Amino acid sequence: MDLTKLDVNRDLRVQRLRQVRESGQPIRLCILSPSDAEQNSYTQLQWSDYWIKQELIKALGNLPGILVTNYQPHAVLHLFGFPVQLDPRLYTLGWIYGHPDLAKDETLRQYDHLFCYSGLFQKELERRGFWSDLMMAATGKLPQAGVEVRYPVTFVGNARNNGSRPAVTAALESGEPFLVWGNGWKGKLERKHFVADYIDYHQLDELYAASEFVLNDHHPDMARWGFVSFRIFDALASGGFVVSDHNPGIYGIFGQTVPQFSSGGELKDLLKHFRAHPEQKEELRREGMKIALSHCWQARADQIRWHLLNVADPSTKKLTNEEKRSFTANPNARQRLADINYGLKKQRRSPDKIQTDPVRTLSPADLCPGRRLLYIDKFSPDNSNHFWLKSFSKTGAVEIFDIRENLRDLNERTLDFQPQHIHLGGSVKNGFVKPEWLRQMQARLGCTVSVFYGDARFSDYHTQLARVADQVYFSNKTHIRINAEQGLTNCSYLPCPTDPDSFHPIKQEPEFDLLFIGNHNNESRLNLLKKLDARFDLRVAGHDWESTGLKALGPAYGENFSRLCAQARILLGIVGDEWKDLEAYFSNRLVNVMASGAFLLQTYTPGLESVFTNHEHLVWYQDEDELFSQINQYLADIAARLRIAENGYREVTAKYTYDHSVALIMESARSGNLDCLAAKPVETVTNVQPASSLQIQETEQEALDDHWKKALAEAERGGRFTLEWFRGHPITRELLKSPVLQGHVLEIGCGLGQRAFLAHQAKGCRITGMDASWFAVAHAQKTYGSTQLAFEVGDATNMPFPSRSFDNAYMLAVFEHIVESDRLLREIERVLKPGGRIFVSVTENNYHASPDHVHIVTHEELRRAFASLRVVDSYVADHIIFLTATVPPDAVHTEVRPEIRQRIPEMAFEER
Repeated sequence: MDLTKLDVNRDLRVQRLRQVRESGQPIRLCILSPSDAEQNSYTQLQWSDYWIKQELIKALGNLPGILVTNYQPHAVLHLFGFPVQLDPRLYTLGWIYGHPDLAKDETLRQYDHLFCYSGLFQKELERRGFWSDLMMAATGKLPQAGVEVRYPVTFVGNARNNGSRPAVTAALESGEPFLVWGNGWKGKLERKHFVADYIDYHQLDELYAASEFVLNDHHPDMARWGFVSFRIFDALASGGFVVSDHNPGIYGIFGQTVPQFSSGGELKDLLKHFRAHPEQKEELRREGMKIALSHCWQARADQIRWHLLNVADPSTKKLTNEEKRSFTANPNARQRLADINYGLKKQRRSPDKIQTDPVRTLSPADLCPGRRLLYIDKFSPDNSNHFWLKSFSKTGAVEIFDIRENLRDLNERTLDFQPQHIHLGGSVKNGFVKPEWLRQMQARLGCTVSVFYGDARFSDYHTQLARVADQVYFSNKTHIRINAEQGLTNCSYLPCPTDPDSFHPIKQEPEFDLLFIGNHNNESRLNLLKKLDARFDLRVAGHDWESTGLKALGPAYGENFSRLCAQARILLGIVGDEWKDLEAYFSNRLVNVMASGAFLLQTYTPGLESVFTNHEHLVWYQDEDELFSQINQYLADIAARLRIAENGYREVTAKYTYDHSVALIMESARSGNLDCLAAKPVETVTNVQPASSLQIQETEQEALDDHWKKALAEAERGGRFTLEWFRGHPITRELLKSPVLQGHVLEIGCGLGQRAFLAHQAKGCRITGMDASWFAVAHAQKTYGSTQLAFEVGDATNMPFPSRSFDNAYMLAVFEHIVESDRLLREIERVLKPGGRIFVSVTENNYHASPDHVHIVTHEELRRAFASLRVVDSYVADHIIFLTATVPPDAVHTEVRPEIRQRIPEMAFEER
């Protein structure tokens, strides 16, 4: 009987389940996985799907009312890896946990119910009209006690069709020693890297635990949609430390416990960093283990069983929201951790430093040296937002909000996440996000706001946003000029960028002359392409070309875009008539083509020469005659085509990537280098929280930066300000003996970051350094920044931190430089927790006769200056006054004593 021809609808399938349930029989469930198609039983064991199926069979076997069997099943659970024809008589569940690009609409229609692993793809399914329940990945692994680290860097996975994997490629590029277990590598890797084509599933936990680092990577479509590899769950649960290629879904599950890389150089830097900071690595490893262990197979089995029983018996008790959430994270995870007892005597990593206290839950702010960013956009695979998200995820903790969600949830989500920066992506149009709401968030959270407007049509909505946002970025200069005429000077030029991971050269002999990539949505473009098709071998790629009579290749996304580029001798960049007059405008098609190593012939737009050089990076044309002439010339001149394509590739990958664009946006937000809010109309900024109450003039800021530039130059010559100079300084010695280096510590006036580094190195506490010099902070972050050692630009009299942010603080050789000492003390009281301590050093009586000291104090005067706090200790050593004070539970500020105030000169903040 041909089951595919049976017209059995869902109601009949549900009715059959109810009859089974009413008879008191268990529901017989068949589980199908892609590994079922493998005829070789040995090879089948190398499929991860096979072991997912086995874990589910084992977990479901513990539950009443369900019988897992292949004999006369009532229902089927399909572990989606690739489409199969399912029996239409059976109630059918589908779990999409991988390869989302294969989940086409016609395939999904045969399922009665869907489970989806990725929240991002779950929203895409909803957009396409398919409802699903979120069902996460899980692990059956347990921490391995007493295992010694024997391997440096390991990777477990089969070679793909092209004989490579991103993780292995990055490992080779890094030059680090590594070992690979997996099928298909024999003969492709040097013998020193290849271990075996198979490792037993039951030995994986010991291998992961015995590895210094475990590598992970993803299929491109899984990374794009946030499907996180099961390998990460298994390795972390086993006690391994995982580093992975970029995937926007990783942070949502594991926070910063899984560092991410996009190249061999970044992988090398990560390994070097965590080898130098073993305490940080250990803390992240423990937290990652805790998260992974909370996702167990029994919780997944519970979710599947509940759905089937609820369908079979509508009177089944409805679950509470808390019970539903338990399907995503095992509610018994904490007890399971206690049972495992991995933190006691059998702690394998640090047997001499046994940790008996519970693992501390780290917040995004704890784990991330960057900023907390709320990214608002429309997230789908057919636009560039996932590339932006990937790059933003490298800079800090990122929360996303899809504008297709209920906008009423935006306020609650934002206040819960407490972002330091809000970014509106290119799909935020037509008033989706109200400018007034942004103004309220700025005032309430003190956050900065940026907007990227990548489309070409002018929008008054983005002018409205510019009156509130700190910075608006346009991909053409014409709209910047229009806004400038309205007095808005906070609009900047930011060309559309590219992602070299997705768009890259592919070596192949060209198959045809011309290729245009883009959708059929413009009549003038279609008319030109038909003229070209009459004279040259032309192809088009994109949507809706099939009815035009042109030879169409279908959509072009991601790596397929680069494959198509490699098939053509010349790529066409045809700008529609309505965009041609926009200054320096081009779409991301231009940079994606050039990043793919293709030769591009582009429509000229005014000012394009300010970005690229004609006949060096690409070639442009200004009319049809010139276009046809250029095509004939460069089809004949192969050497010139290859040279220009190579130069174009180097130019865009060096200057116009998402990483570069995001770095520019975040650096502007972090440093406050936002083209003057004061230029906005007064009525639009009255509710905006000022970045600082102390307005440092530009020349004074330059002087402050110049001071630290000179200090750095002196250190590089081997003079003062080297790390060793700070290590031997009496102030550093006293700091390391003080009681403040525990918990989350603030350094007020961190300079180039050396003392913060030495304090963290000696005591292992988490430190945030703050300084008014942008140059000093940038150097400190670059040189010493980590998840436990971060640096921020800030004014000591108006610090950029929420109240009660820090356990303790220290301020060394800073007090004597601050004019408004009363405001400084109020800020110290505000940012420290009740009972928190501050350690202070001040030069006694200006012993070194420094001209930029605005306070000249004695030991007793300093104690009186800190009268609003409870002074617990003070002493003088080497003509330096040291003082320790505690913030009372209900601190009330006391003004600085008149005898000190009267000695403060009438002068502005000067360089130290």
